[in-house]
This record gives sequence, structure tokens and C-alpha cells, in this order.
Amino acid sequence: MEHAEYSPKNIFSGNIMPVVTNSIKLAAAQVASELSVVYYDSTKKEYFTVESETQKADASKAYGLSALDIASSDKEIEIPVYLTGEFKKECIVIPKGKDLDELTIALRSKGIFLK
Repeated sequence: MEHAEYSPKNIFSGNIMPVVTNSIKLAAAQVASELSVVYYDSTKKEYFTVESETQKADASKAYGLSALDIASSDKEIEIPVYLTGEFKKECIVIPKGKDLDELTIALRSKGIFLK
């Protein structure tokens, strides 16, 4: 019998704002870590977490936060995302070179508060 120890990760920073989740179809060839920012490209009508030449991850496209760690394959995959709630700022995963303060403001307007 294998024994493993479970160490829960506390990602929440408060309980005033209710946590609301939804499921989305993450575009192909994407990687999402728990609490990575999920963006929505309204032109292509797809959700993504990894910036590419054709998909730019700017704060205005922020949709929510990934609720789990996942890597999609060559096709879309359904994942849960947080749409509202209070989360610890240090737990948020953002694309390299992006400004967390700018994302904090954009996510606040959607009901996601980073503290």
C-alpha cells in the first residue's frame, strides 16, 4: 500500500466575494496551471492561456482563472474556470512579460479580486 501526504494549497484570500465557476473549452495546444489567467479571443471565439503570434494576452481579454492544472492536446479540452472570488495575488500565474497590476485591475471589473 502506497502512502502519500496531501498538502492543500490555500489560494483564497477572503470569503466576502462568492466563488463562481464555469466550464470553458480551452483551445488546442494550451497549458493551464491552477490560477493561470484565461483569456478570450472574441475574433477567433476561443479561450487561451498561452500567448502566440496570433493570440495576444492583453488585460482587456482576461476572462477568468483556471481552476486546475491541465495541458490540452491537439484538440480543445473542457476545463473549469473561476469567474469571481478573492484570490491570493502571489498564486496567480501570468504569461511572461505581463504586468500583474494591470491584470489585477482588469480582473477586478469581472469580479475577481487579487489580494
